[in-house]
This record gives sequence, C-alpha cells and structure tokens, in this order.
Amino acid sequence: MTDILLTTGDRKASLSLAYVQTVAAAAGYTTQVENFDRRGVDLQICAGGEVHPAVDIQLKSTVNLGVPTSGYYHYRLRVHNYNLLVSRRRFLDCSLCLTCQRTKIDGLLSRLTS
Repeated sequence: MTDILLTTGDRKASLSLAYVQTVAAAAGYTTQVENFDRRGVDLQICAGGEVHPAVDIQLKSTVNLGVPTSGYYHYRLRVHNYNLLVSRRRFLDCSLCLTCQRTKIDGLLSRLTS
C-alpha cells in the first residue's frame, strides 16, 4: 500500500505550476492561481506600474515532447482547450505554457535530494 495522494497527472500539473510561479517571482511578477479551471486558465501573471498588465496562462505538461521539427516542437492540444485559449470573448490575452519534464516524476525526488 502506498501513501501517495496525487496521481501522476496531478504531480505533473503541480510541478508545472510551481515552475511558472518560480519564473514569475524571479522576474518580479506575482501570480494568481485559479481555484476552478472552467475557462481554460490555470493562473494569471501580474505586473505592477500604473496599468497593472496581466496575462492568463493555460498550463500543460508532458514528458514526451520529442525533438523539434524545423525549430518547433509539436504538441497535441485538445480542441476544447485550444478553443478556450483563442476565444475572442476574453478580456485578457491567454498564453499556453508547456513544460516538458524530461525525466520520470517518480525518480525526481531522489535526484533532487542526492
């Protein structure tokens, strides 16, 4: 019996979120996490200044990104997710952030602690 609560998909999503939050914090921005993903947005990255610009982010994660073709990676995004991403009814722009976890998640902790 195991004491793990999160599925592999849950763990990939959590690691993607943590990565984007780390990059945003390093750049001096804040993040706001969506409680429920009903509009294709996982988090928002916010800046300061007079206008307070922000961008909505849809996170995806994979361990099988493959090799680039003509300088581009190809990722199969479900039609539903794509439609949410490009909807013209959005107030803010929405960007797809794809993280590639090159190693199996199960071995990540042992590599981080060694």
